[in-house]
Amino acid sequence: MKKVLIILCLLSLPVLFSTHIPPNIFYPAGFISLTIPIFIGVLILSFFYFIFNKSWWSILPIFIITIFWSLISSSFSFHQQDTSNNRENSIRLISYNVQGFIDDTGIKTITERQTEISDWIDSLNADIICLQEVTDQANLDRLLSGYQSFFSGKTNPDNSRLGVIILSRFPIVNSGSIEFAFNSFNRSAWADIAVGKDTIRVMNVHLKSYNFKDYKGWKKITNMRNALQARSYHARLLTRFIQNSPYPVILCGDFNETSNSYVYQKLKTSLNNSFEHAGKFYQHSFKLGPIPFRIDHIFADTRFTVLEYNTHYECHWSDHYPIDVTLKLEK
Repeated sequence: MKKVLIILCLLSLPVLFSTHIPPNIFYPAGFISLTIPIFIGVLILSFFYFIFNKSWWSILPIFIITIFWSLISSSFSFHQQDTSNNRENSIRLISYNVQGFIDDTGIKTITERQTEISDWIDSLNADIICLQEVTDQANLDRLLSGYQSFFSGKTNPDNSRLGVIILSRFPIVNSGSIEFAFNSFNRSAWADIAVGKDTIRVMNVHLKSYNFKDYKGWKKITNMRNALQARSYHARLLTRFIQNSPYPVILCGDFNETSNSYVYQKLKTSLNNSFEHAGKFYQHSFKLGPIPFRIDHIFADTRFTVLEYNTHYECHWSDHYPIDVTLKLEK
């Protein structure tokens, strides 16, 4: 067991450093970063093993876990939410991958699913709504009255459109898109929104997924490599765009990346992640089989205070769960 621990310690630095290497430059770093939760878990088990055997070797895994603490703290949140009633001038924002409003059981039509989700959104009285994998956005404009909207997407062979949409109760004064690739549905839509005397920039993104369902065998590994490379490139594009923004930025959407990734850590160099400031323990937003992952995120400029963060596990209309935050722009 001591030999195993020594090997783990020797591997700890390259594993930790993997989150700082863009996979589009060196793709193995992306695969290495996927092992971080397993790596930390083994270290924790080795600590208890040596404690049980009353060995001073227990100090070593604790030391390595301390080195990994920044990544552990990105995955779990123990912060208290703001319980005061001082929500004046705050903004409530929802982010949700609606999976094309498709009912996997085949019982509900797309229009019926749109109506269900729209009714639920109305019940939350959100100020800004960011949806991914949206089709037929004209129905949303009709179902969600009182919102201005901006949609960005690609046209499918059947002439329907798939993309992302931003809806806002506040005036949208400017808007645009970041196209990640000419042949891709993945993209970012952005909107400059006038909130009182201030203007903020809201960005809604959908980064490339692994598409496990579409491939088998070795092709799955190839597709993982392609997705890791694409998302790291997208993150660098987004970071440059955010750093050039004249307004405080809120960045949300389906990133298909956990907190132990280059993409997440890269975006954190410019923005705070809302979950880390007001989340409750783990709060996954997606499951791959029985394994829970938090791959939907809401980042915000450091000038925002995060008052509340929620994941809505009561919603089963998609393979994702909606998340929402309440933010307040500090003067």
